Formats: sequence, structure tokens, C-alpha cells
Amino acid sequence: MRRVLNVLFIFLTISVLSSCSNIMGDIIIDPDSENESKSLSSITVTTPPSKLYYNLSEDFITDGMVVTATYEDASTSTVTEFTTDFDSSSPGAKELTVSYSSGGVTKTATTPYYVVASDSLTESDGL
Repeated sequence: MRRVLNVLFIFLTISVLSSCSNIMGDIIIDPDSENESKSLSSITVTTPPSKLYYNLSEDFITDGMVVTATYEDASTSTVTEFTTDFDSSSPGAKELTVSYSSGGVTKTATTPYYVVASDSLTESDGL
């Protein structure tokens, strides 16, 4: 009889813990879903990328770049799901357009970068 009670107790404990886990899972709020209900007003490149100079055909590096979204209620959030029009196929001073969408609204911001014809740029150049 004692063994049956122990098994029953374990079963009930597992059932209760499982139910609590399901309840807790239902009340977790996804911070991104909160922003989806707000209307996006603008975005800003608050910190440009660490690397501003690129060799021809080099890939864009977002390290250090911070993009901030501002919503209709004046709240802000840092966003990471943005796109860019980076192009290093020709040399020159360029403007990077950053796009971010939220709730069906897309906003853009710009920041400068440079592409050089020489492939001699290295990290030791501080670029």
C-alpha cells in the first residue's frame, strides 16, 4: 500500500509541475510582439558600424552598428533584423541605406561608408 501511495504521489507531483510549466509558458511576453502592435515612426543609425572603409568586393560587417527604432508613442528599441543596400562593387564615398519593418511599416536611415580601389586595406590600418 505504501508503494502505491509513493507512485501516486510521484505521478501527481509530475502532473502538477507539468501544468505549472504550461501555465508559465502562456504568460511569457515576447518583447518583439509588443513592438508589432505599435506603429513605427522612424529608425536611426545611432552608432555607425566600426568598419567604414572597404576594399572592392568586400562584404559588409555590422560590428558595432546600432539601429534604433522609434514608435508612435515615443518609445524606442534597438533592432537587429534590418537590411542594407551595401555595395562594394565600385570605389567611392557611399551612403548605406538601412531598412527596418515593423507592423507592416518600413522606415529607412542612412550612414556613410567608403570603398577603395586598392585591396591593401587591413585591420592594422585601423579601417
